[in-house]
Amino acid sequence: MKLTKKQADEIEEEMRKMEVDPGVSKRALRLFMQFPMPCGHAAGNLLTCSNPPYGCVICGEPDE
Repeated sequence: MKLTKKQADEIEEEMRKMEVDPGVSKRALRLFMQFPMPCGHAAGNLLTCSNPPYGCVICGEPDE
């Protein structure tokens, strides 16, 4: 199952919050990046481009 655009946006938003939070350790961020997204692939596979394509590197662009 591919990610939806909404799911990809939510995961990216959470990742960005963790990156700038000084209370989040590098270990916690690494663990987050290993956690599976709804598509089943690790969050580290999320494309974080400012323009398309978006979504999971493995699944491809999200479904609308």
